[in-house]
Amino acid sequence: MFRILLTITILLIFNHSNAQQKNYIKLHWGDCINCVNTISTIIKKDPNVIFIAHEDYKSDSSELFEKFSLKSYSRQFIWSSPLYDSFSKQLESEFIQTYDGQIFNRSALRNLNFKTLRLESNNNSQIELLPNSSASKNSNHTDLLPDHLEYRDYKKHTLLDAYISKKKFIFFKDLGEIREVKIDSNWLKRIYFEYLKDTGMYYTYMADIKTMASIKPKITSLCPFDDSTVIAVLRTYVTDIEGTDTSYKSLITLVQYRKSGKHEMIFVNNKIPTPFHYMNEMVLYSNKKFYIPVVFGANNLPIEKNDFRNMVQLKKEKNVLQFEKYLPSELNKYLIDNKVFHNCNLYFIDNGYFLMSLSDHLLDLETGDKIALPFGRDLFNGIKLGGQLSCTQYNIWDFKYNPKEKKFYLLYYNDNKYYVASFKKGAASFETNELLYTFDSQLGKSIKSICFSWDAKSITYQFKGDNTFKYSTIADLQNLAKTYSSEQNKTK
Repeated sequence: MFRILLTITILLIFNHSNAQQKNYIKLHWGDCINCVNTISTIIKKDPNVIFIAHEDYKSDSSELFEKFSLKSYSRQFIWSSPLYDSFSKQLESEFIQTYDGQIFNRSALRNLNFKTLRLESNNNSQIELLPNSSASKNSNHTDLLPDHLEYRDYKKHTLLDAYISKKKFIFFKDLGEIREVKIDSNWLKRIYFEYLKDTGMYYTYMADIKTMASIKPKITSLCPFDDSTVIAVLRTYVTDIEGTDTSYKSLITLVQYRKSGKHEMIFVNNKIPTPFHYMNEMVLYSNKKFYIPVVFGANNLPIEKNDFRNMVQLKKEKNVLQFEKYLPSELNKYLIDNKVFHNCNLYFIDNGYFLMSLSDHLLDLETGDKIALPFGRDLFNGIKLGGQLSCTQYNIWDFKYNPKEKKFYLLYYNDNKYYVASFKKGAASFETNELLYTFDSQLGKSIKSICFSWDAKSITYQFKGDNTFKYSTIADLQNLAKTYSSEQNKTK
């Protein structure tokens, strides 16, 4: 009851007149691009719809506008954490309708229910909006990388993912240069002309993407290949005909992206033998072998966990990757029972070992051996879905293996705290397990993202509003967390 009263109270602040119907979209940054079509439908019905966004993402407003094609509607955004949080903890966008300050309809965008009340209203009443984000204090950071960023550090390059707009960047260490990976039109032609050998589909697809934002080509992930090459996963779409119905389904292609010279392409046959299982839109590469995680349709969740297939190994035939075999990897029982699906997992490969961030073991890719993570069972039996800005209360954030030490390193998040731990194969407990800092500390609020350095000897991080990569020992970062204030970073 208190939540509803708080919601209504805050909504009234933004209305000069109560007695009219108002439409709002609580916009969650993590929603898929399919929401663009639903949002377009709402805008056609109500061009003055108000968007409610979490204030934590205001500094990256341009990223959010681009992802959802909302640049023209930037003045219709309310950036308010209390208002956003007052609705619900659902990890998705919602459509909310009010009349006379009362909520009379709400639905998720994936299941839109738009209602129109046949009541008299003052159509001239306007909602008083907060200032445009372009006038905010962060407007001078438009030339910088976004503040909501994930990245992984490797020997010759750092791979970066802007996780609102999903843009991908490569930092080439020897050049000291950050470069966005952009799609070359010739890549698209080669997919349809050379691999699919269907020129008609190419021209149809190119025409359809002008009006259908959800099927536009996208770089979905990056992974290291060698010292001079990164693999970029390119998602496009192909027509899928069932009876008299024609739709689009996704197709992934690998681009060997080099810092100089020609970018080569590797095509992927994404057919796999298990029903309702699909190749993820990412690739992992280790010891000259390609691996792709597998996802499954949520509505076809198998009852027995042995039915799960979580990763495939691929074999290369000329310039096409084909299914070779499944790898023995599975979700733990808690995740199955509570339907914590693969979109909550991060995937890591390092020096021949594979790890899913919510699994209770890692996998030796050469032998197929499972290596248990030395956490207590209570952690894996109680991974809880978290609030509106996170998926779980626990997650492994980075993973490295040091072959000289024969030691595994984990950078993980649990119960609002970041830890760094190390252990050796077969160990029943961690060799080291140290608190790094708390997420809601002054340092935690100022750091953009963190990961291990390529050799796991230090922690790599960036401050918000800064492009500089910083490297720190665990001890130095722990000391910084004790003394850090937000004013320090303003002077850097």
